[in-house]
Amino acid sequence: MSSFSRRSELPTNTSNRRAGSATVHNSEWSSRPSLPVLRCSKPNPAIQFSPDGTLLASGDTGGNLTIWDVPSWSRRSTVNASNAPIYCLSFSPDRRALAAACGDSNVRLWDPQASQVTLTVEGHARRVNAVAFSPDGRTLASGSHDGALKLWQAESH
Repeated sequence: MSSFSRRSELPTNTSNRRAGSATVHNSEWSSRPSLPVLRCSKPNPAIQFSPDGTLLASGDTGGNLTIWDVPSWSRRSTVNASNAPIYCLSFSPDRRALAAACGDSNVRLWDPQASQVTLTVEGHARRVNAVAFSPDGRTLASGSHDGALKLWQAESH
């Protein structure tokens, strides 16, 4: 399993900079991408790798969900999952579900293999900003612009 170590240095003298700005120096990361740049038609505020690293999901401001095949960096599928922006994505630990936090106050569960929305979870009063599966995949948490953090229990199959 790969791990990331923190080797960043924040400059201590920022008197010549605007308030709140800082430069992070990291010798392990290049400033130029060494992998291909994946292109989408709209801005992508949400991206998430699958737990096994074989898929990359991206959600855009038009409500489109795109699944990318990581080994080949090719687009597997794109579907319109929502009529509102997608702000956050989370794969279930088994990779069989992808949760999308949507701007229409709903969470949509999506099947990455079938390329379809399988469930719309309603319950927030404002846009959903964040989603996360628990490590065992049995609980989904969603956070909203309404200030609520809700926990959803997965149904047993």
